[in-house]
Amino acid sequence: AVPIDLFCLIDNIAILRMRQLRLDEALKWVEISEEVSTNLHGKDRDRSLIYAACTRGEVDYLQGEYNQAEIHYRRAFDLAKHWECYAKPKK
Repeated sequence: AVPIDLFCLIDNIAILRMRQLRLDEALKWVEISEEVSTNLHGKDRDRSLIYAACTRGEVDYLQGEYNQAEIHYRRAFDLAKHWECYAKPKK
C-alpha cells in the first residue's frame, strides 16, 4: 500500500502547477495522483479519489473544458456522498 502522504504531495504539486497556469504539467500530476489513489485503501482511497476528481475538474475548467470539468466535479460529489458514512458519530 502507498502512504496517503505520497498522494497529498503529488496532489499539491498538481495544484501548484495549476496555480502557475502550467496546465499540461498539472494534468500529468493529476494522472499520477489518480494512479496512486488506486493503491490506497479504505478512507484514504475514498478521500484521495475525491481530491483527484476535484483537481482534475479545476484543471479542465481552467482549460475552458467546462463540460469535462462538470463531469469531474459531479464524480467528486458522487464519491463524497458516501464519505458522510465516515463522518457520522458512532452511537
